[in-house]
Amino acid sequence: MEPRFKLGFIFTYPTPVYGLAKRKNEEIVLENCTLVTHPAPLPLLPYLLPGDLNQNKIKITLVNGEW
Repeated sequence: MEPRFKLGFIFTYPTPVYGLAKRKNEEIVLENCTLVTHPAPLPLLPYLLPGDLNQNKIKITLVNGEW
């Protein structure tokens, strides 16, 4: 899950590409929004969000995958 980590001969296939999802026909407003994520990909958020975004204005809600 950490993009800076270099694996050596452990996985034969790359992990899937991660991204952010939104509802159809809705504008993306990242300031003062809530992102819901599993804890594992949390370190990827700085790579997925725009660099000029103030991440302190985003509420992050963690889920464990159990619904």
